[in-house]
Amino acid sequence: MVESDQKSRSVDECLARIRQLEEENAHLREAAKTFGDLAERLKRALDAELRRGGHHSSPRDRLSKDSRAVVDAGQPGR
Repeated sequence: MVESDQKSRSVDECLARIRQLEEENAHLREAAKTFGDLAERLKRALDAELRRGGHHSSPRDRLSKDSRAVVDAGQPGR
């Protein structure tokens, strides 16, 4: 009887864990969709800026002065 109760408890714990993982998976899928939507909006905005001629000569030029200092500090010879 004790062994049966332990098995039943183990099965219940496994089922609870499965439900928890399914819920977590649903949240992760939603977050991934939201992130993908954001990336698409940013890409469209960048494409529109580039079409207007608002491009920069390099990705480094788009960084703020403070950000460039951090990047430069991490590179030898600068």
